[in-house]
Formats: sequence, structure tokens, C-alpha cells
Amino acid sequence: MSRYAYETVEVESSLWTSEPKGLETTLNEYAARGWRLAHILPPNSGGLSKYILIFERAVA
Repeated sequence: MSRYAYETVEVESSLWTSEPKGLETTLNEYAARGWRLAHILPPNSGGLSKYILIFERAVA
């Protein structure tokens, strides 16, 4: 049975487009360290003002 570790990262959204700032850079940085994007919570989901990225990776 596989076990997983999780990490959350807050990413600011652009004021003009509401797109996450630096999303591609953040994704590539975490992927290079073995993390996989599991889920994105957008702003205003439960009163959030930032995107929340949830990463996971298998743990030995």
C-alpha cells in the first residue's frame, strides 16, 4: 500500500486577470523535487483570497 506526503502552497492571484501569479514556475519547481499537483482550490472557495495548491508525493 502506498503512502503519500502532502504540501500546500498559497499563490497570489493577479488583480487584473485573477489568474495565479507564477503558477508555471511554482509547478515546475515542485515537480523538480518530486511533487505532483493533486488539487487547486481557487480564490473565494471558503472565503480564500489566494489560490491554494495541494501537492503530493509517494513516501517510502
